[in-house]
Amino acid sequence: FKERKLVLKKLFPIQFILIISLFLSGCRQKCAVTPLVRGISFTCTVQYYNELYEGAVSVAKNGDTDIEITSPEGLAGLKLHFKGDAVTAEYSGLNYNASLSEMPEGMAFTYLYEILRDTKGGEVSLENDKYFTESKSGSRRYRLYLGATGLPISAEDPSSGFSAEFKKASVN
Repeated sequence: FKERKLVLKKLFPIQFILIISLFLSGCRQKCAVTPLVRGISFTCTVQYYNELYEGAVSVAKNGDTDIEITSPEGLAGLKLHFKGDAVTAEYSGLNYNASLSEMPEGMAFTYLYEILRDTKGGEVSLENDKYFTESKSGSRRYRLYLGATGLPISAEDPSSGFSAEFKKASVN
């Protein structure tokens, strides 16, 4: 009995240190990183509703966003221009003007635009060595992951199956 008690006394400080370090490593911290989602260009791969899309994106300093879908082949060449809540779609010389609320729910690049629009000035946190900002828009809840420079790396909304991977991000 005494030996067991002695062993427990010796192990307690080690267990305490391990538990505290595990607890602190998963904690969210506020950061000085600022999301850089305006005045940038990038290519991205978006997965939404079990479909995979690729596109080239340019976001002006005022937030106007131009997206040209490059894949899948059936949508390649479709250009979307977002200005506030107004959307212009252009394909094979045809133009269609709509408001953001009129866009189909499953439109992957509309969701990407909403994430970038909602992120401007968002609070950045650090968790498990990853910088991110998160927001909720209606039933959607997403995270935008950022590099230390503030440029976007990826975005996700696990509840809807949305994910985006940003590549070749640069400041315009």
